[in-house]
Amino acid sequence: MSRDIRTGELIQSDEAVVEFERLPQVVKRLSARARRHIANSVSKNTIRGMRADLRVYQRAGGLLPADEFDIANFIADQRALGKKPATLERYLNSLHMWHRYMNLPSPVRSMPVRAVMRGIRRSAGTRQKEAPPLLLEDLHRLLDHIDRTDLRGKRDSALFALSFHGAFRRSEVVAVYLEDIQWEARGILVGLRRSKTNQEGAEETKAILRAPASFSYCPVRLLEALVLPR
Repeated sequence: MSRDIRTGELIQSDEAVVEFERLPQVVKRLSARARRHIANSVSKNTIRGMRADLRVYQRAGGLLPADEFDIANFIADQRALGKKPATLERYLNSLHMWHRYMNLPSPVRSMPVRAVMRGIRRSAGTRQKEAPPLLLEDLHRLLDHIDRTDLRGKRDSALFALSFHGAFRRSEVVAVYLEDIQWEARGILVGLRRSKTNQEGAEETKAILRAPASFSYCPVRLLEALVLPR
């Protein structure tokens, strides 16, 4: 359930989620053009993640707008369900951003919420486990198990090798178009339109060097096998 920000009346949770998609319209004095720019200030992936976090909060019985006790109780209950501190921090960030975009004071920075979160981190004790990194020999074993005689195998091999040697994020490598690749004698230059650390779309290029002919896992040659005509 949620509270209507104008009347204070309770409304259904699904309506509150839809309301989140219309956040820029809350500020009535902004022009339609200004509201579009505000909408573009946050990536679609971020909005999807925030929407999912809000659903978790509301399905747990949380109300929007919230007060500091609502949120402190929510994260304590979620911790009891086994949620990790990093997940709880993400929930708090989504709730904070919802209140800020609704032009409302955010209770997330309040003393009760910060104290509960600090206690959770202290009781967790150890650092959250991270996925082990993919090593070069792991990549080679992966490529050895892919059938590179068909189009799908060529695509997968090129994407895996390019991602590893270019240190691309998943969202970056899947967003690359053929016209973003500049072919050079020594390798390729890959232009990134936008990335997690480059939300404004500033020009960014990564260079991938061609490996010796004896190296069968060269990302440049794997990409050539996929996109260049024979």
